[in-house]
Amino acid sequence: MQVVVVGIRAVRLAEVVGWVREFEPAGTIIAGVGGGLAPQLKVGDVVVDGRLHKELPGVHLGRIHTAEKIVATPEEKAELFARTGALTVDMETGLIQPHLGAFWSKKACEMNPNVVNLELIPTILAVRAISDAADMTLDARMLTLVDAMGRPRMGKVLGMLLRRPAMIGELLSLRRQTNAALQGLVEVVEKLTTNPEIWLEC
Repeated sequence: MQVVVVGIRAVRLAEVVGWVREFEPAGTIIAGVGGGLAPQLKVGDVVVDGRLHKELPGVHLGRIHTAEKIVATPEEKAELFARTGALTVDMETGLIQPHLGAFWSKKACEMNPNVVNLELIPTILAVRAISDAADMTLDARMLTLVDAMGRPRMGKVLGMLLRRPAMIGELLSLRRQTNAALQGLVEVVEKLTTNPEIWLEC
């Protein structure tokens, strides 16, 4: 298994696509955290967008919507859920999937321009764990506290706490939620990578 970090808003998309072209993996998992849109989803729940050959307990199958910015309030989430039917929202999946899909489709056509067997095109699976539920408000300023790779920008964090000491409670809650989401994400991705028959075509 090879892990490639794509970054917030898929800032390293070109590198990821280049890696796929070079190594041609049997399948690709786009994994990370997202905001809940479906009311029944709790922090730590995991959504899979794609086909599974075997049921995974606790995993919700459904669409992942990609937004240009953080969908922050319960009202915004409810509107997006009603409009799209997506279970969760992120800012990367929809940017990555088309590029990978286009590459594999072109590759399949080059192999056999007369008959394209879509089942031979490697699987692209999107997996998102819920870090903020549909009824939770996420302060959009939190995104400024991490860099493009999701690493904390300690200067920004300290500066915000000096200006607004009460934010420490919100930051600690966000950390707990993110940790719960990451725990759920790791468990599901580990099952998928150690049991490829669950999702790979061959």
